[in-house]
Amino acid sequence: FQDPALTGPSALDVPEAKSVLVQTLPSFITSIDLSPVPLEFRAQPFSFLIENSNAFLFLSGPNVSFPDGTLSFTLRPFANGVARLQLRAVCAASLEGVHRPEQTPLIISVLPVNDPPSFNLRPFVPSVQDGGPQAITDFVYNVSLGPLDEARWQTAYYNVSFASEAPNLFASPPIIDSTGTLHFVAGPREHGTATLLVRGLDDGGVDFGGVREGDEVITALLRILPRPRVLDVVPGILPSNAGATVTILGKYFGSSYSRGYEAATFANISVRIGGAECTDATVLADTHLSCVAPTLSGAHDVVVAITDPGLERASNDPLELLFNDIYFAGILSPGSSSGGLGMGPASSTPLHSPDGTSSIAMRVNALR
Repeated sequence: FQDPALTGPSALDVPEAKSVLVQTLPSFITSIDLSPVPLEFRAQPFSFLIENSNAFLFLSGPNVSFPDGTLSFTLRPFANGVARLQLRAVCAASLEGVHRPEQTPLIISVLPVNDPPSFNLRPFVPSVQDGGPQAITDFVYNVSLGPLDEARWQTAYYNVSFASEAPNLFASPPIIDSTGTLHFVAGPREHGTATLLVRGLDDGGVDFGGVREGDEVITALLRILPRPRVLDVVPGILPSNAGATVTILGKYFGSSYSRGYEAATFANISVRIGGAECTDATVLADTHLSCVAPTLSGAHDVVVAITDPGLERASNDPLELLFNDIYFAGILSPGSSSGGLGMGPASSTPLHSPDGTSSIAMRVNALR
């Protein structure tokens, strides 16, 4: 005898599962015709035998119930592909002896559904005022594009916005490239803090309910640290012999704002006067530091440098400090109301004349 004839769809497309969920399709087999079965066997209980070419797609099933033809199965989460089935409705007698099996083909296509990417950010990124174009590698890490079938071919992208109380903080605003590197350019002489708000997306599409862009916004803090500034040196005139202590007045020598971290005392600072090191540099406050001046003659620039690892920066508006051993004053001509104040030497290098004599250059300021 012959198996029952089955009528129903020959193909079924379903989206991949994101969780364990039993899927049930009532009356999927629309007709089960018992006429090919000999009359004496039609009252026997029938069930379905199903051959499956891709069992990995399913945690259970597929199964078809008799006599209502309901199809049920549980997909393996995040798995997709094609399963080719062969359906047979059988009874005990049809499994014995010689008969003509009636197989009904069914193709189930489990379609991929895009998942949004997930990732982490470095929570704090320090940079330096007037540091030029910045490229912070590995700013984004632990990037997941979804299951393996998505990770093989998709690329992650990032939408970046920021909030800052410094309106001109960036000459070129922050962006993140597909490798997870953060790029930005700070505005000229600008420093301050920006909160970065980052949302990830991919190029996997939105077919069958897929999601390209995640709902989660991840934040990170970007701080442009100021360079130290020298505003004054006290005293402003020193003798050329070493050992005089000077106090340098300015900004951004040592504080949580200027350094980017908290500390009881701030080290990693140096002072150079005319290229020579000023010893015992000590941060007294964010606006004051002291050091012991070297042996110099003449006028020399004072430069303060912060040497925190990876964030080295120096003042770029140096102030002049005078080292003098000679002073004189006088009028420019008899009876004149104008005069001058001279200090020197202006340089530690003597001036040599063609006749073999030497002289010392002096600085003269006119007085009225």
